[in-house]
Amino acid sequence: MNTERVEFRAEDGTSLVGILRRPAAATRAVTFTGPFTGVKEQVVGTYAEALARAGFATLAFDHRNYGESGGAIRRHEDAAGKVTDLRAAVGHLGALGFGRIGLTGVCLGGGYALKAAAQDPRVAALACVAGAYPGAPGSFAHRGGDYREALRDIWDHAWTEDGQPVYERR
Repeated sequence: MNTERVEFRAEDGTSLVGILRRPAAATRAVTFTGPFTGVKEQVVGTYAEALARAGFATLAFDHRNYGESGGAIRRHEDAAGKVTDLRAAVGHLGALGFGRIGLTGVCLGGGYALKAAAQDPRVAALACVAGAYPGAPGSFAHRGGDYREALRDIWDHAWTEDGQPVYERR
C-alpha cells in the first residue's frame, strides 16, 4: 500500500493537508470528516487505515483551521467551511481517477458528511458513524412515535440479504 502526505485546495484557496492511503488495486475511494476539533491522525485516521486494509483508497485530512491545514482562525469550528473542504476532498480524489467516491462522517462529522453528500452528485456512498446532527432531536420530537417507527422500518429494510444498500446513488 502506498501512503503519502497530500495537499490540495478548497474552492476559496484554503490549503488542506491529508494522508492518502492507496492500495495497489483500489478503484474506489473514501474521505472522512470526524468529531468536533478532530485531526487526521485521530479518529478519521483510524477508520481510514482500516478501510485501506480492506482495499479502499482513503483520504484522511485536516479541515481548515485544524492540524496542518490552513485557516485564519485556528481551532475554529467552521461548519460551512467543513462542507466546502469535503467537496474539495471529493474533487481531489476524482482528479486522481477514482470514479466511485464515498464520504464517512464520525460524530459531528456525520452531519457534515450528510450535508456534503446531499449537495454533491459526485458522492456515490455515505456512512455516518455515531452521527451528531445539530437540531435533529427537536425536529423529530414533535413528529411522534409513528414517525420514528416508520424511519426505523425504512432503516431496517434498506439492505439486501447480502448486505448491499437497496437504494444506491449512481
